[in-house]
Amino acid sequence: MPDHLQQAMLPVVEHSVCSCSNWWAGNSKTTMIYAGGDAKSGCNGDSAGPLSCQGADGGWYVHGVTSFVSSVVCNEAQKPTVFTRTSAFIDWISKNVPPPFNLPPACQRFKQV
Repeated sequence: MPDHLQQAMLPVVEHSVCSCSNWWAGNSKTTMIYAGGDAKSGCNGDSAGPLSCQGADGGWYVHGVTSFVSSVVCNEAQKPTVFTRTSAFIDWISKNVPPPFNLPPACQRFKQV
């Protein structure tokens, strides 16, 4: 375990790719975001960490929460880090997170379609 917080730029992997049998297959859901894999990815102990993306306004926004990684080894090819897509749960978050929870305007546009 590192002594300080780590960060990495992770490429996002399309859901259609992660749905393939030699990727995450049956574990692939549209409420997930897949990023990293092979060279850089999350690892054991990263659960609940954010997947943050920089918006056009320069601000950073949480788009996902680390859910799981390969149980075999970190940075396994074709096994990118799996994040829970926060936009899929905006309604639940708004109803269940106690005040003073204020949803930033940039996040309000992320409604699950």
